[in-house]
Amino acid sequence: MAYITLKNFSVDTSAYCFGYIKGWTEEQEEKLLLSYQEDIQSESAKLIRKIEDVVIERKIPFNAFVILDVNEASIEEGERPITLVQYADTYTIARGT
Repeated sequence: MAYITLKNFSVDTSAYCFGYIKGWTEEQEEKLLLSYQEDIQSESAKLIRKIEDVVIERKIPFNAFVILDVNEASIEEGERPITLVQYADTYTIARGT
């Protein structure tokens, strides 16, 4: 639920969530895991709607950064890629991802 909900708001938690899910599912049967899929999607959608309602009701400015592009084509050994990032109406170039 955390991954789906936060991804909806442009927050990438895959580095944490996928490892957690992998560890949790090691002992589970595939049928059991698939049976949770619908519940996870349904509850994530409810949580997203609640967050959106609070943001709208309280007029909270909700600006999350978005990675628009990563240039990894001309990276030399030891260098980090250059990343184009947007935050609200501001664009910036940063080293790394």
